[in-house]
Amino acid sequence: MPTPLGRGPGNWYDLGAEVDVFEIWADIARNFNIDANRTATTGYSMGGYASYRLGVLYPDLFGKAFTQVGPPGEGLWVPPNAPTEGFGTLTNLILGNVRHIPFLNLNMVMDELVPYPGPQTQNIGDPRFAQFTSFQQLGYRYRFQTYPQGEHFALFLLDNYPMAAPFLADVQVDHNPYPVTYSVMPIEDEPEFGLRHDHAYWVSDLVLADESERGGLPAKGSVDAFSHACGMGMPGVEPIFDAGAIPLPYAEVGQSWTAIPGIPAENRLTLDLVNLATTTLDLPRSGLDTNALLTINLTSDVPGELTLTGQFNPNSRVQGAQAREITNSRVVLAYVAGESEIVITP
Repeated sequence: MPTPLGRGPGNWYDLGAEVDVFEIWADIARNFNIDANRTATTGYSMGGYASYRLGVLYPDLFGKAFTQVGPPGEGLWVPPNAPTEGFGTLTNLILGNVRHIPFLNLNMVMDELVPYPGPQTQNIGDPRFAQFTSFQQLGYRYRFQTYPQGEHFALFLLDNYPMAAPFLADVQVDHNPYPVTYSVMPIEDEPEFGLRHDHAYWVSDLVLADESERGGLPAKGSVDAFSHACGMGMPGVEPIFDAGAIPLPYAEVGQSWTAIPGIPAENRLTLDLVNLATTTLDLPRSGLDTNALLTINLTSDVPGELTLTGQFNPNSRVQGAQAREITNSRVVLAYVAGESEIVITP
């Protein structure tokens, strides 16, 4: 990740430093032919944090991520304590967002600047801290290489990453995945810089119902959406165990995905919402047909409003929710807390 000095030195890729990244990206795109379908993020130390941060906030922009001694939060993180700059910087709290980004993470056991318990919790988890999740617990694709020798800058000085080229060789960004998991944590937003992290893939306009802290952690809301239209189920996981000695001796653990099983293709959406007052879904991008009978199995802990965009018949009928608006381009529904089966008939 670049570290420009346009808005101040070393701002951990938030505030103006986050804007810097996208301004540089746009400038490169103006001068070079970039394939947006093959974008990866990588970085060392604070740059490793940038790969975590930009990955969880903008998962639809990246196909893979490679971090070298990257901390999961700003500064030192030794669970269960907050990182140096607070829980609002901790990417672990919204790690579920990177469902479609495989990670390769390198960390040192004796790292004096990135204490090992933080990356260990981020990758394989720690049963003592149920408030934190991990790639392992989520069932996501990851590789975690642990180096028992060397300090924070050892890998930087050796500058030899033979694992990087094969890992990054097949990068592919999935712009319209059939399952979408995305959490919003408004403490990450920076309105003065025009930064609002409330959308990814075909999910957008996520607004919290309750913005108070819970258990000392920042307020957040989440959506899990699964389109049955493509006839594909969820893959299983296979463990990864490996070891090597280049550039230094290391042990590796991780997991990969098995083949995706087939399921009956249906014009059906399974939708789980947590602490969201509003949610918008772009149904054509999910593969669902808005001109056919559509079923939505919705679960929410609070009442809210769901907006579906696409091409609709204004005379469509809605069962299982209150239709607040039906036009050619969208349907706005009010739903209650609990489980609902919503049927939209053209």
